[in-house]
Amino acid sequence: MIPTKTSQKTLEFVICIAQRLHNNPNYGSALLANSLFLVDYMSYSKTGKPISDLSYVKDEEGIIPTPTQFVQIRDIVNKERRDANFDVFDKEEVELIEEVLENISNKSSEIANYTKSLLAWAFAEYNEEIPFYTFQYAPREEGGQDPLLKNTIKQYLNGK
Repeated sequence: MIPTKTSQKTLEFVICIAQRLHNNPNYGSALLANSLFLVDYMSYSKTGKPISDLSYVKDEEGIIPTPTQFVQIRDIVNKERRDANFDVFDKEEVELIEEVLENISNKSSEIANYTKSLLAWAFAEYNEEIPFYTFQYAPREEGGQDPLLKNTIKQYLNGK
């Protein structure tokens, strides 16, 4: 379901991630969109709920926010050009955002491939919304760990 109005927390979430990725040489809509998903995915894995109220769909670029939501938020972010307000996040959310972005910052070329390796992406139709619970079906290496985010997932699923 696409909300008609984006929550303040979701707006700050997008601004925060866009700011952190802005200097990445591969920065663009695809990296931002997939990074939003990965942070929400990790939050859902740890707490049972995402940080944002974004809905995610299958796209050629990977798992991204619905196009309507993404365009709406991207336009607001581009118009406002300000720093994120971290007061809307709790301490654990800020730590998770920082940890995931730090973990993926040097793997930006792998992010879209990673999201496209998830079973949820494989079984969805293009532009079909993918429920969060299906993100639990991730590729695994020997030992059961996620290959891209193994340390972050291990750390957060084991409660740090």
